[in-house]
Amino acid sequence: MLLLSIALSVLASSVHGSDFADDLAACAAENLLNVCLRQTLEDLRPLMRTGIPQLNLPITEPMNVEAIEFEQGQPPVVVKAGFSNVVVKGLSNFVTDYIDADPNTQTLRIGLTVPEMDISGLYRINGEVFILPLEGSGSFTTKMTGVTAVGQSNILPVQNANGKQVLQVDNSNIDFNIGRVFIHMNNLFNGENKLLADTVNKFLNDHGQEVLKEVKPEISRQLTQLVTRVMNDAFS
Repeated sequence: MLLLSIALSVLASSVHGSDFADDLAACAAENLLNVCLRQTLEDLRPLMRTGIPQLNLPITEPMNVEAIEFEQGQPPVVVKAGFSNVVVKGLSNFVTDYIDADPNTQTLRIGLTVPEMDISGLYRINGEVFILPLEGSGSFTTKMTGVTAVGQSNILPVQNANGKQVLQVDNSNIDFNIGRVFIHMNNLFNGENKLLADTVNKFLNDHGQEVLKEVKPEISRQLTQLVTRVMNDAFS
């Protein structure tokens, strides 16, 4: 879903001054705007391995996330967790499902699919998933398939405190679905109860969609905040 923030940032750079803006303008002179925006996304793909310094966008293939905090307080999933040294692979294989820019309303909508993502890192967790306790810290691995994400943002030109015209992102909305999730958490219960740890890992894989349904609203809220922050940092 961070991929959406990068895509939206690059696409909106058409009024921010960059090589993307020049290429987009040249394309739009002969083609429909949305066709050109789709091509701009394709131009983004190889740059995911190098980052885009002029837009303050980091390398995203693989993508490194230093730390993520998550808290879900509503039963049947009550969890407080932290993830660190997270590495996400596979984002550059995205497929653009649709893209729609409306200059009149200054709205940009994008739908993307990532066929497969591999995620690894460190975790610490404490809580309860349905009727099972969840506690421990260690390494984890996750494979997600059929990941679809949709995003919409209003992108408005504004003046900053220095009188410079920059872009400001407002009313971002992010939603996502995951076809299948395979997860393994090492050292659950600090390695003291292998039977329960195996049971919890099996439950998370067998009932991944039910668990995802419970935590999705909070994940979407955090993603929307993150996307807005990343995009506004890129435009500042």
